[in-house]
Amino acid sequence: MGSPSAEIGRAPVWENGDVAEALLLSLVGYVTFGYYEVVGVLAGMRGWDLGSWLRTPVDDAIPYLPGFVFTYGLAFVMPLVAAVLMARVAGLAAFRRSFFAYLGLLALHFSFWLAFPSSARGIMLPREEVARGAFPWAVGLFYAVAPPWNAFPSFHVAGCWFFYRVLARWAPGPARWYHAWFWTMFVSTLAIKIHWFLDAVSGFLVAEAFYRWVQVPLDERGACAWTWDSTRARV
Repeated sequence: MGSPSAEIGRAPVWENGDVAEALLLSLVGYVTFGYYEVVGVLAGMRGWDLGSWLRTPVDDAIPYLPGFVFTYGLAFVMPLVAAVLMARVAGLAAFRRSFFAYLGLLALHFSFWLAFPSSARGIMLPREEVARGAFPWAVGLFYAVAPPWNAFPSFHVAGCWFFYRVLARWAPGPARWYHAWFWTMFVSTLAIKIHWFLDAVSGFLVAEAFYRWVQVPLDERGACAWTWDSTRARV
C-alpha cells in the first residue's frame, strides 16, 4: 500500500541528541502501554462482558500447546526491535511517525475496550490445569500479568503486526524474519489459551487498516521531520 517515500535509500543522519530522543519516545511508549492494566480494571467494572459471544469452533479445536508461550512472550520486545531496525535505515523522523501512529493505535484499542468490554475468561484454563502442563511458570506468569479483559481486538497481535508493516516498508530483509516470528506468535495467542480466535483476527485487521490509513499517509507526507536547536530544546 503506497510507494515508499523519497527518504528511502538515503542514509539517515543521527545528530547529537537524536538517540536520546528515540530512547525517550520508546520509554514513553512502554509507559503508555502500562495503562493496559488500568484499562482492564475499568473495563471489568462496567459489569458486562462480550467475551462469551466471541467463542467459535476454532477456539475449541485448537489444543493447549504451552510451548508457544515463548514466542508469545517475545511480543513484548519484538516491536521495539523492529522500530530500532527501521530507525537505522529511515532515521529519526520515521521513528517519530511510527511512535505517534503506535500511540494512536493504542488509544483506539483503549477506547474500544472501555466501550465494549470483553474478556478471555471463557478460554483461559484453570490454574490447576496450567500447573499440570509444560512450562507452568511461564504460562502462569502471563495469565497473572495480563488481565482477562482487553481481549477484543488483541493488541498483542495488532501492535506486532503494525510494527511488521513499518519494518517491511523500510527494511524488507530483517522484516522476513520478523514476519516468520509474527505468525508463530499469532498462533501462540490461541495455543496458550489467552485469546479467542476472533480477538487475534480483529487485532490483525485493525492494525492493517491503521497502517494503511494512518502510517502510510504520514510517511508519504514526510511528517515529523522537525529539528531542534539544541538538546535542551528537545526536553
